[in-house]
Amino acid sequence: DDADLLRLAIRSVGQSRIAAKQICIVLAMEAREEGVKAKAEGLKREFTSVFWDVFITYHPPGIPGETPGKSSNVKWAANQVLDDALPRLRIDPASALLTVADADSEFHPQYYEALTFHYVRAGGKEDETPDRFISIWQAPIMHYKNYLTQPIITRLASLFTSQHELANLSDPNAVTVPYSTYSISAVLAKAVKGWDPDWISEDWHMGIKCFLATGGRIRIQPIFLGVMNYAPEGETYSETVSARWSQAKRHALGFSELVFFQDHFPRVLASIEGRWQRVVFVWRAFFLWSRCLLIHLTMATMLVIGPMTALLIAHFVKHQMLEDVNSWTFLAYLVFQSTAGVSVLLFLFTNVLMFELCQNRIDGAMDAKLPWKYCSRGLHFLYIMGTSMFIMPFFFAAGGAAEWIAAIKTARTHKFHYDVALKPNLSKEAVAPSADASA
Repeated sequence: DDADLLRLAIRSVGQSRIAAKQICIVLAMEAREEGVKAKAEGLKREFTSVFWDVFITYHPPGIPGETPGKSSNVKWAANQVLDDALPRLRIDPASALLTVADADSEFHPQYYEALTFHYVRAGGKEDETPDRFISIWQAPIMHYKNYLTQPIITRLASLFTSQHELANLSDPNAVTVPYSTYSISAVLAKAVKGWDPDWISEDWHMGIKCFLATGGRIRIQPIFLGVMNYAPEGETYSETVSARWSQAKRHALGFSELVFFQDHFPRVLASIEGRWQRVVFVWRAFFLWSRCLLIHLTMATMLVIGPMTALLIAHFVKHQMLEDVNSWTFLAYLVFQSTAGVSVLLFLFTNVLMFELCQNRIDGAMDAKLPWKYCSRGLHFLYIMGTSMFIMPFFFAAGGAAEWIAAIKTARTHKFHYDVALKPNLSKEAVAPSADASA
């Protein structure tokens, strides 16, 4: 990754008031990257005085059973922390939290204070495992950092992903899984033997693995201090769209986690003692499985639902089948479709509000010469609505295609090549510290 992109992420962590006394930065580098040692050592020298400690791990290539990518790198770095750094520094694992972040994750200045607060207060009864050891903390991930330069179809993907994650975290009854950037106790990470190096969706996989290992007791706890990051971006429009397509195909491979879940579910169920405990586990497992399935199934079927609806209505009109049109079933269908249409408008308007809420953290959004279409709430909404409605059929077609490609690949294996999507090259620009964040 670009050194200045990493610098931006590290600087955001350094804004925390507890950085110098309680936060250690782990630069998890790939040994096979050209010039990686010079880059890592330069970053360490720059930020050593900001944090309690900064150390570097170099993930070696060619380890048997590993698939190169984020999962294997995180596993290597976490093992270095759990097996070497914590004992060497005499840190009790019960007092340590691991935060997994992407290279472009920009944290809210108060994220780590909030994380510490929630961790300390997450207790439990004397005869039960404290909640802090069966929890994963998740902030809303907002792909808004380069909002102003995102192509229409890329921006629509950012809107859907960001609001979907925020909505799930906001619903106390929703079943959630970790996404992109999250925090987990060292005790829990060590108890499940860390990250598995051969599954491409490291975040989902760790969440499902912890769910199974704890008999369904794991909880994803929200911290409503947004983490900003960049959508894929290349040098040209076509490069950017191509990079987002590569990322979409990689994300769709999370479909393989259903295979992992279904493979281990019977064994875990059989190991749980007590009929009521088994019922609770099955109940929770059903909703987790359904959520993971529906995320992929919805995108995969949107490719055919729209055209099928149009053909169905055209068939009724052409053959004057009024008795079918007037049926309760068809009328209920129209009500659901109308509700879905209104929800899309509300979704797009909510995006405008989210843009305003975190505007001071978006690249270029505070410039005096902000493009006219973003200068007022009404103009912004009309622009987003018009462009999104135009591109939406292409968006769902591409998303559906990515899901079907993933399903076909998953039928053969769960090990995939990790395609890294292009991110902005900030070395060409002056990167200034973010203003005080509010979202």
